[in-house]
Amino acid sequence: MQPKIKIHLVDDEPVLLWIIKEYLEAHGFVVATDTDPHASLQQMQRSIPALAVLDILMPGMDGFSLFEQMRDIPALARVPVIFLTAFSDLPARLKGLQVGAEDYICKPFEVSELEARIKAILWRTENVNSTGAPYLDTVHSTLYVEGIGIFLTQSEVSLMEYFLTKQNTLITTDELLHHGLGYADETGSLATVRYHIRNLRKKLNQANLSSVNLETIGHSGYMFSIITS
Repeated sequence: MQPKIKIHLVDDEPVLLWIIKEYLEAHGFVVATDTDPHASLQQMQRSIPALAVLDILMPGMDGFSLFEQMRDIPALARVPVIFLTAFSDLPARLKGLQVGAEDYICKPFEVSELEARIKAILWRTENVNSTGAPYLDTVHSTLYVEGIGIFLTQSEVSLMEYFLTKQNTLITTDELLHHGLGYADETGSLATVRYHIRNLRKKLNQANLSSVNLETIGHSGYMFSIITS
């Protein structure tokens, strides 16, 4: 049996910590919590987490300062961090990402969304430098292939999500329009599909990938292939 993944939560709201802890532990994680950011540094060094969730507005030390101290401690320097805060304005969100955090979630939020973001970050942390199968992070609209992250528009995400369910299979333009992009019958244009496919292929080509291929099959449709050596 694989060991459970440890998450460390730091927030000055005990009730919120309890809610998140109960949910995540019910979904297979081990969760440590702290309301004191100073104490959290010591606890995280004793038991290094796979990921930390830090509130920003805390007495004594804010989340940004705690994050900076973590980066100065070799054992914690590479622990991915999600900022959790009531701030919703753009400058605050940008600061959270610019200092090097993996993600930023504004209160109020659904704990299930936090779980999804945690899982996406952990997968990315483990696989971003590998050459494994493509991974589509729908939370961040990013396709990871060969250790490269490719940002996609929402329409491109929808198409890629459909391609990944039908790898190495011919998919008609009409199928992509109605099932990939979600247009109702008798609505939408096939030109819309061609437009998004052209942009998606351009991004894949610019990344100079060798393990995937998106090709046009005559006038029939498209095929997304994963090339194995």
